Amino acid sequence: MDYSKPEALRAQPTYRLTIVDDSDEFVSMMREVLAGRYEVIGIQAESTEDVAEARPDVIMVDLNPRAEKLRVLWRTIGEARAHPMLRHVPIILCAPRVDGSPEVEQALHHPLVQLLTKPFTLDALDAALARAMADKDLAS
Repeated sequence: MDYSKPEALRAQPTYRLTIVDDSDEFVSMMREVLAGRYEVIGIQAESTEDVAEARPDVIMVDLNPRAEKLRVLWRTIGEARAHPMLRHVPIILCAPRVDGSPEVEQALHHPLVQLLTKPFTLDALDAALARAMADKDLAS
């Protein structure tokens, strides 16, 4: 395919990015930035089933580093890895610096989990998403 032609760019597949976040602002920003490349779905997940219903290609968790949220995150990642529809779905954790956070460090040892440190550039976002899709292809 010749990617120098506009038709080829329109023919590229659109992937589904599910963002688990309780802030509409972050989800709206991601929709705008990723328009045409990803279908961005924002959810306030109460359970792993909520995430599975969105049928994501990639899961992004906008992480607030409060201790109780980290415990919920760790449980959710463990449940996602055990869920038949989510076990091969890459997870990108978006978080400010999390120096020494045992929950995040432990989560990063899971296959298909990576950290995107906030604030991030568009290049860093693109690289994280490209890696996630490559990991998904290898895991499938």
